Amino acid sequence: MSAALVRGWTHPSCVAQELAVRCLLDQVEVIQDLYGLDLEDGWRGQVEEHLLEDTDSELLYQNALDGFEDDVELNMQLGFAPMSLKDWFEPFNHSRVPAFVR
Repeated sequence: MSAALVRGWTHPSCVAQELAVRCLLDQVEVIQDLYGLDLEDGWRGQVEEHLLEDTDSELLYQNALDGFEDDVELNMQLGFAPMSLKDWFEPFNHSRVPAFVR
């Protein structure tokens, strides 16, 4: 995902890439706290809105929803990408194959 930032942004093509973007943004928060940077309130939501097509992967961080990723029927009803660990590297659609597969 860091290479995508350099060569021109394309939305993540699988859950693993969405999680990588979230990890990068987590590091921005750490650096912000460490160095006392003055970032605009709500910056993360604005960045996520532009970098991610949806926020389904955020649900993996919700303790109250622990295990939802294994309920395939619920995920399909809600229109989520498969969220089980075994599915994290599956492309959302085959027109955008992740760079690590090429």
